[in-house]
Formats: sequence, structure tokens, C-alpha cells
Amino acid sequence: MTGWKRAPSVRNALLGSTALSFVLFGAAGAAVGADRDGPLAELPEQQAQQRQAAPPVATRDADELVEPTVEEIVVTGSRLRTTNFETSVPLTIVTSEQLEFRGFTNVVDAVNEIPLIGGANTSAGGNTQFGDNFSFQDILDLGTNRTLTLINGRRVISNNQGSVFVPGNATGAQVDVTTINPFLVERQEIVAGTGGAIYGADALAGVINYVLKDDFDGLSATAQGGITQEGDGANYRANLAWGKNFLEDRANLSVAGEFFRQELVRGGGPRDILAADISGIINPADGARRAPAAGAGDLLAQLRQGDLTSAFVPAGSDGRRSTIFIRDTTNPYLPIGGGAIGTTFQASGNASLLEFFPRQPVSGGLAAPGADPAGFAFFAPSSLPAGVDPLAVINQFAPGADLSGLSSADQAQLALNLLQRNRPTPGEYFLGNPGLDPNLFVGTFANGGGAIPTIANPDPATQGLFPRLAVPLRFDNGGRLVPNDLGRITPPGQAVLNETSGGDGFDFTSFENLESAVERRTFNLLGRYDLTDNITYKQTFFFADLAFDSLGSPLANSFTGSVAGGSLPIPVYVDDNPYLTNQARTELGRLRSLGLQLPNEPNDGGEVVYLSRVHDDLFPNGPRSGERVRNYRTANELLGEFERFGREFYWDAAFVYGRNTTISYQETLSDINFALATDPVDDGTGNIVCRQQTLAQPESIANRNFLLGFINIDADGDGSLGEPEDLVPSQAAVDGCLPFNVTAKGPVSQELRDYLVIDSGAENRNEQFYGAASIGTDIVQLPGGPFAGLIQAEWRRESTDFDPKDPFARGLGRNTVGQGTQGTLSFFEGGFEGKLPIFGEDFTLPGFERLILEGGVRVVNRSQSTQNPLFSGIDAGSVTDITYTAGGRWVPFEGLVFRGARSRTVRSPSAVELFGAPQTGFGGRVNPCDVTNINQGPAPATRRANCIAAVQAVGLAANDAEAAAFLSGYQGAGGSAPGGTAGNPNLQNEFSDAWSVGGTFAPDFVPGLTLSLDYYAVDLKGEIGLVGPGVNVNACFDQPNFPNNEISGTNVCDQFLFGVQDETGAFVIPEVNPLTGNPVSETLVTAVPGQRASLQDPFQLAFVNFPQLNLAATQLRAINAQVTYTFEPADLLPWDRDLGAITLRGYNYFLQRYDQSSLGDFTDTNPQAGDVFSRFESRIDFIWRYQDFQMQLQWFRNQGTVDNVQTEEEDLPEQSPIFFNPTTQFFNLNMAYVINENLNARFIINNLNNSRGPQPQFDVLQSPLGRSFIFALDFRF
Repeated sequence: MTGWKRAPSVRNALLGSTALSFVLFGAAGAAVGADRDGPLAELPEQQAQQRQAAPPVATRDADELVEPTVEEIVVTGSRLRTTNFETSVPLTIVTSEQLEFRGFTNVVDAVNEIPLIGGANTSAGGNTQFGDNFSFQDILDLGTNRTLTLINGRRVISNNQGSVFVPGNATGAQVDVTTINPFLVERQEIVAGTGGAIYGADALAGVINYVLKDDFDGLSATAQGGITQEGDGANYRANLAWGKNFLEDRANLSVAGEFFRQELVRGGGPRDILAADISGIINPADGARRAPAAGAGDLLAQLRQGDLTSAFVPAGSDGRRSTIFIRDTTNPYLPIGGGAIGTTFQASGNASLLEFFPRQPVSGGLAAPGADPAGFAFFAPSSLPAGVDPLAVINQFAPGADLSGLSSADQAQLALNLLQRNRPTPGEYFLGNPGLDPNLFVGTFANGGGAIPTIANPDPATQGLFPRLAVPLRFDNGGRLVPNDLGRITPPGQAVLNETSGGDGFDFTSFENLESAVERRTFNLLGRYDLTDNITYKQTFFFADLAFDSLGSPLANSFTGSVAGGSLPIPVYVDDNPYLTNQARTELGRLRSLGLQLPNEPNDGGEVVYLSRVHDDLFPNGPRSGERVRNYRTANELLGEFERFGREFYWDAAFVYGRNTTISYQETLSDINFALATDPVDDGTGNIVCRQQTLAQPESIANRNFLLGFINIDADGDGSLGEPEDLVPSQAAVDGCLPFNVTAKGPVSQELRDYLVIDSGAENRNEQFYGAASIGTDIVQLPGGPFAGLIQAEWRRESTDFDPKDPFARGLGRNTVGQGTQGTLSFFEGGFEGKLPIFGEDFTLPGFERLILEGGVRVVNRSQSTQNPLFSGIDAGSVTDITYTAGGRWVPFEGLVFRGARSRTVRSPSAVELFGAPQTGFGGRVNPCDVTNINQGPAPATRRANCIAAVQAVGLAANDAEAAAFLSGYQGAGGSAPGGTAGNPNLQNEFSDAWSVGGTFAPDFVPGLTLSLDYYAVDLKGEIGLVGPGVNVNACFDQPNFPNNEISGTNVCDQFLFGVQDETGAFVIPEVNPLTGNPVSETLVTAVPGQRASLQDPFQLAFVNFPQLNLAATQLRAINAQVTYTFEPADLLPWDRDLGAITLRGYNYFLQRYDQSSLGDFTDTNPQAGDVFSRFESRIDFIWRYQDFQMQLQWFRNQGTVDNVQTEEEDLPEQSPIFFNPTTQFFNLNMAYVINENLNARFIINNLNNSRGPQPQFDVLQSPLGRSFIFALDFRF
């Protein structure tokens, strides 16, 4: 899958292990059946008890312990009643005591601390998508949309929004558990790898069930506060709960309210802990390693065999990393002050990749043939310079070579190879001549087609090699033109044109959003009433009011901006702009006399310079974004028992209604208003006004900046992007315009900010109706116990209505165009679950204390509807699938349990995946025909042949020879290309085939010791997702049936477009795909034929599509282990002294394999494609409880590994530094003290060792905030 963004941009929880995996504190956690009052006690499997809420560390003496009652309960993983927590699948439980003891303010934090569970989406880090602050859980790192969240075993309304621009582009039915008040949770139950046959669709990765407290009696209050070591990140939480039993305990009413606030945390200053000033750049030395020397005879032999060795070792095999990281990174295009000037309409397609000192061959025009005594080339060329005779080159460097049988194209190829072998690159030349002025290289090779101003080189001694001298300039805060320090750019330092170290570049570090602000208000009502001795009514009401606020980096215009996004440089008209200072005009005049060339705007606007600028004056704290969420849920349940036919039946019926509304906001700049405000003039009376205010009527904003003619905008709302009328501002916009001085930097008025800044958010409404009923009984008594069965039926209807605000719907701002999405899904599911005891109770054999078989089958039916006109007339009907589970437990003797299960589960596509309205966006460019990639892939010969055919199809070559010559020097552009996506109503369900096997061992000879080990195997098939250019483009060129390669019923060669030249010579989006011959309007609903391509270079991707397909697959193999040992130190010592009780608990998750295939068959699995998950994730808890004091020390460790365990060792040198995940570890310290029977105090230090962690790409546990502290008081009455 390929990442999908609204705009261009600069997986750990509970260990599912054993039926005995509890984390218990306080009286409710007193050691039952173990004769000790341990702080982390285990409930023996036959002695599980229901617990009422209790102080987390309330003390009890050993002689106060009472034998628990044995009750039938229902645990996650089965709807059958049982007297213990044994299941055939590993079950993990976290109790309310642990939630309180750790001071969790979000229930997802408890989940995140267990190695088995992937890192959930949370409010940490940068948040730019809809719902990026939501807390979505992720079992086994298989995706947040494959974890099913339940409350009391019932479905919960999703918080995910009706757009593809959601966290990780995971468009599913995820639940934001931020809405759950942690105090209400009695326990969290987690089942990994299965659950669909019991709970229905969407549990491919597993189930997390939140069991709420019941029968709360009394008054409880908690006051909690926290802060980081740096003095920021303050958080506050207050909780008040009251409950009372009535009518001789036949009824209970509980009410709870909570307020929580978390302050926003920014980067910068001491907060370089994420190495936010470290950025990855393209390695200038990659592909610059010289190939071994070769004689003329060897080269001729290779040429005749069609395999001429390059003069440089290909980048993919030269032992050098393609990406490196440098510190103190800045962008020289975006300096401090008023911004940097350039002298071009648009940067070259490769501008963001150009080197200041190229270490690979340069174009023939830059190879300085005139400075070469032989007249060939002074620098190694990427193509033969014009006028150079290949035979003359061959005679110079390979005299007497036998050229018989060689074509003219062969001779040219040989001549080029010889020149590359015998001429230095500019970078090599500088290393040999370090005294040369670096600006000679910048001006000649790296000005990005005008991104940096240049003048004629005045030095006769170097003019032949370096005709242009760079004069980097920027405006200071006062509008003066001053030199722009590009930073540390000279070799052997590492820098590329848009990223250097130091200099005058703007520091974005302080704008890093490390933690978003969160505010939560919840109100909950829980009631129970025993209607009769056998029928109980339960009701729960949830209300949550959430606010999330984030701050991003200031918006900017630059040469590396986006055509479609309207963020390329701002034209500043030298003659017209009244804000241009006299000093700036004088300096420009001086430089003109030295050869500075300023272009004239095509529409007679006069001379112009192009300004790259950071708008931190408009966004002094960065643009704001966030969500306001209101969440309602009510559940009404009837539970009962009755006797018929000599059997006891138990039944339940439930109706749940849920609704949530999310209003998202995101500050951005208005394209039209910004264009108006940045084009100021003097109205003739000395007043500075917006130029269009002097016109008789509004005109297109493209008249003064033709690049704005290609932005994604639908101002008139007719559904067509980029029409001429979309670019004409309204008269109201012109009348309200306020001029903006972009050549200086200072405070701006609120009126100007209100005019320029708009809200490109949306409103999303989700609604759920859910009804379920089940009935179960012991069908027949067998020698080993009762054969139990249960039938269950469930109906639900879920609807999504995504309504973008006007700026987003019409593309008025700097992000994409997104239409509304509406869809309704209806489900009917029914199934049977059974448990068959073979051995047990009084029927046993040696080695067969118990043997129980379990299984279930479930039918899942989905029907769907939408009001989206795009899908009118498409009848996808209903989809029905069958899920199942089968497993068993074998107990050879008490204390040893073996268990195993196999299952098939499905995930239904969401409304967005089925009916998502067309939305535009940006996707990364993929270049399989690039000179560094053309000989790679699964079938290099096929790829090369298809690339040659494609070059001819787009009109760049007349025959194979010309196409091959073009490709010999072709470099594909990086960065982002405009793209689009829409739903697919023909999607089928995803499937998961999974099995697990393991067991637990609690030896009698070591009281208090429990060991568990489980093996997981999960195979996901037909994964639904956005399939982007990383799949489509490569798959198109790597198959012999090019250009008609279908994947999942879609021709992938129709999912991207190369720009083609129109009658003016400009590259535009074609009306017909030149590769396939299919009309673009029929295959790509968001592409705009005729729209100018974002890059004006040949054979560059102009548009990429992201279709929703059932395509990808994942294979996971993992081993999960846990050990728990509880003892009293006094038992180990010769004297009788109370030293309390100690529990040691260890977790280890070993990820044996995690393979992902975008094509679903694993033929495309690239061993260098990382999965960023550590192979070993471990946690150890040390818990000591002594009288009224309790302490817990936790150690977390993720072992260092590489991103993909399949990568061969010899390939490691090629990997980016982020491919190597370093070992990370940190500690938490938790302490609690019982002050009296009504008051407890807790003190917590998270990240005790202040572990700062590596780059955020690594899947590490620790908070990005470093060491933090929490203090809490718990009141109970």
C-alpha cells in the first residue's frame, strides 16, 4: 500500500498469553488460593471471581482472606458461560486496579504497554489527517481497521471518518477509545488473531473487549495531575463517581463524570529528543562510485553482448545508501526573513534532487566541451554533447578498436562510456580543487533552473568551466536584499539542493507537534434492575465531548512546492510592487549589470522575481488543526435464565444505539485570496491596494501567475477542476482584499489573517443501530461434562455521512478537493458455538485430566446503499461469507494446559471503501524506467523493453534506438504528483486464515510460578486498500502483457498518466492514456485532461490514481511468551519477618515473520522493503507490596533489528539508516500508599531513565516527551 496524503509532506498492548494473565492490585487482587497477599496476584483457573471496585492498594491481612464464590461468567473469545477463564485461544486481561495504579488517562495506554499489540494511533506526533488524534488500537500490527472493539461484548459505533484522509489511510470501522472513561473499566480482555466466528466481521487481528464495572456502591473521586521534566505537557484529570444499590440490592444506579485535559507540546529548545533537526536526504554519493577499470576490448565485448558495463556502479548495488541523515537541516529555499528570490517560473522536475556538486555525470550542455582541449567534454557527461563525433572520442581513448558490426547508436554508447570513464564529475573536480568558489558550482550546476539567482562568471580563468556564478539572495525582515547563506554544502559534506545543514534556512524544529492538546468531558449512567429472580435489565449511557488541537509547521511557498497545491514561488513584480524597497531595487539593478537575467511575466507584467517564503507571520504558532467530537451511546440489555425440558437455558437480548459527530478544522491559505493580496500596486494616489481593485472587473488570477492556472480548484462547485472560470475571484473577494507585503516579515493584522486563512475541515456523522440475541444451554450431559451450545443472531445498520466544508469541497485552499461521502451498510449475522468435553469431571484417564473441543460457525451477510451519484446504477447486491473457529484444550494433569485453535475471519469493506466520493490528493512518484531502476525489478529485461515502448508511446522517440538513447540519461523526478481516488462498490470481504497453538504450565513444585507460550500464524488475503503508484507503475512495466496488465480486475497501466505535450509545447494531462489508448475520463474520474502537468519535463508522472482494491496480503508468524512468579521473600529467609510479597512478570514477543505483498502473491516481496517492527519486544515487571505501600518497576526493551528480517546480509550496506532499528529501552516507576481507608496516594515516573529514542519512524514504546511525572489522590467513601 502506498501512503496517501491531503497535502505533500516534508505499531504495543496486552500480551495475549494465558488464561491466568491478570494484572491485579489491591484487595480485589489479593492472592486467592495461594496463601499470600501479593500485589500482583493470579486468579487460579477454577477460582475466578467477580470483583467490585476497590481502592487500588487497599491492604488486607492474610487471615482476612475469604474463599471466592464460583460463578459462571462470560469471557472474551466465547459467548458460552464458563466457571473459569480457560479458552482455546490465548486471553489477556488488564484490570481496573492496574489502570488506576498506572495513572492511565486513556485506556489505549494500557494496551500499548504489552508487546503483543502494535502501537496504536494516538495524539502524539504530527497530526494532519482527519482523526489523526484518535486512539485506534492495533493487535499484532495488522492494521487498526482489523481490530474489533467491544464494550460488554457489544459492538461500538465507529469514530473513523468518511474520507481516505484518515490515520494511515486505514478506512475501516475503528473506535476511538479516548471516549471511554478509564474509571468505568472493570477489565480489558484481549484475544489476538481471531474472534470473527464469535463476534462477527472485522476481527481479523483480534478483539479487545471493555468490560464495565457493575454494582458500584459508594462515592469515588480521583484528582490527578502530571507534567514532563521539561516543565511542559501538563495534564489534569478529575473523576467523580457515585453508585448505590436499591430495593434490597435488586437495583443499582451508577453515575460517573470526568474531566481530562492534556496540554499541547511543541518541539524546539530542549526538545530535540526526536532528532527533529535530523532529516533524511538523497545521498549525493549514491551511484557515484566508479566502476572498475575496463579495457577497450572488454567494453567492446560487453557492447556486442548487449551488456555494456556502466562507468559508475549502479546506485542499487554500489554499497552506498540511497538515503542518509544529516543534522541541523534547513532548506535554503526557505530562509529566515522575507524569503529567498529566484529567477524562474518553475523549478526543474529534478530541482529537489539536484546536487550542489554533482558526483554523477552531468548533461552534455553542462559538461563544458569548450574547456576540453579535445573538444569533447571537460566533465563526465550523461549524454554526448552536441556536435561531438563518437568516432573521434573512440579514436582518442581506444585507438585501433575494432568497430566492425557496430551501429552508430552502439558507437555513440561506447563513446559516452569512454568519456564518463576519462572525465571527472564536478564533485570529483571540487575535491581536487577545494579552493574554488562554491558558488561557481551552484550557479552552473545547481541553480534548479533559476531557483537561485546567477550572474555571469567574471573570472576569465574559470569561465569556460563555470559560466555562471550563484548569488543567493533573500529579503531580511525589513525588506532589504541580503546574501542568503546556503549552509554547509561543500563536499565531502552531504547536501542537496533543498536540504543542507545550517545557514540561513528557516528552523522548523520548534514547530514540531510532539503531543496534541486533548480535552475530554464524559458523563456515564449505568443501571441494573432485577425484574425477577431470573431476568435482569441493564442500561448504559455514554456521553463524551472531546476536543483535540494540534499545531503544524507554517505554510510556505517554494520552488519545491506543488503546482496542484498552489505553493510554488510568489511572483514579485519589480516595477509594480510598491513594497519593494529602494535598496532592493538598487541591488537588483547592480546585479543586472553583472549578468543577472530576470524574466518577464508572459502577460506583460514586466520583470519579476520569484519568492520562496515561510509564512510564519501569518502562522506565528503554526496552522491549527483538530477535531471536536460528541459521542453518544446507549445500550439496553435483558439477560435471563429459565428451565425447560430438564435443562437450564440462559439468554440475552440487546439493543444498542450510537451516534457521533466530528467537526474537523484545518487552517490553510485561500488560493484566490492569497493571489489577490500578494499582487499589490499603488493606486496612483499613494495608497497601496490589491491590483485587481483597480480593474473594471475581476480577472483570472492566472493572468499574473500562470502556474496558478493548474491548481486543484472547483470554485464554482460544478465538479470540474481547473476550469478558467474557477480562477476568477468574486467581486466580494476583490472588494475585501487587503495587500500583503511578502518581501518583509513582521506582525500582520488580524484583518489580513482573517482574509487569507480559511478552514478546510469537514463534519462527519456516524450512526449505528444494533440488535443482538443469544440463547445457550447444556444440550446433553456427557461423561466428561456437559455438551454446551449457543445460537446467536445479530443485526446492525451503520451509516456514514461525511460533509466537507466549502473550502475542502471546492479546493479553495492549499490541500485537496474532497467531495462528500454517504453510505449505509446493513449486516445480518448468525451462528452457533459449541463446547464438547471428551474428558473431564469424573471421567478421566492418565494424561487426560481434561480434553475439551470447542468451535463455532457464523454467517455474515452485508448489503449496502448510497446516495453518491457516482455509483448510481451499480447494484453490487449483498455479500455473504462464512467464518468459523475450531480448537481445543488438553489438560494432561492439573497445572499443565495445551491449547490450539484455527479460524477464518472476514472484514467487511467500509462505506468509504465502497462509496467514497472522488477526492484528490498527492502520491509519491515512482520511476521504474529511471536509469538507476530500469535494470532492476523481478524481470529487468521485460521492464527495459516496456520502458522503451512507453517512451515511444508518449511521443518522445520514433524507434527503439531513440528510446534507448533517451532512457540512457533519464532521471525520474521525486516528490509528489497530483492524484485521486474514489470508492469501489464491488469490493469483497477481506479474509484471515489463522491458527495458534500453545499452553500454560503452573508447576506444583514451584508455587506462584506460571509459564505460558503461544505461537501465532495469521494469513491475511484480499486486503482492501488504496493501491498507489508503488504497485501500479511497477506492475505495469514488469509484466509481459504491457500495457494491459490487470490486477484484481483493474488495468494498472490505466492508473497513472505521463504528461504529453500540447500544441504550445507544454506538458499536460492527456485526454487519452498514451500507453493504453483508453479515454482518461472513463478510467480516472479525478484527472483533468488538458490541465498543465505539475512538472514540465519529459516522461514524468503527471497524475497517479489510488484505486480501492482487494489485493494485498500479509503473513505473520510470531511467538509470545510470558512468565509470572509471585513469592514472599520471608519464605526464602531463615527468620520470620514480614517483608511483603514480590511478583516478577516477564513478557517477550518474537516476530518471526511479517511479510507484506502489495500484489497478494508475494512475488513482489522486496527484501529491502522494511516492516519497521522489532523482532523481539520485551517487558519485565517487578512488583513489591509491603503493608500499605506498593511499588512497581517496569522495564521495556525493543531489540535492535533491521526493517525486514529477510534482507540478506550482503544487501545491508545499501539500506538507509532508518532501516537499522537500534535497541531501545526505558523504565517506569509506579508507587502507591494507603493513607487511610478513604484515601490513597499514587506517584508515577514514566520513562524513568529519560530515554530519548531514535527517529520517529521506529516503532518504539517511549513517549516522545521524555521523563514525566504523575501524582494522584484517590478518595473512596
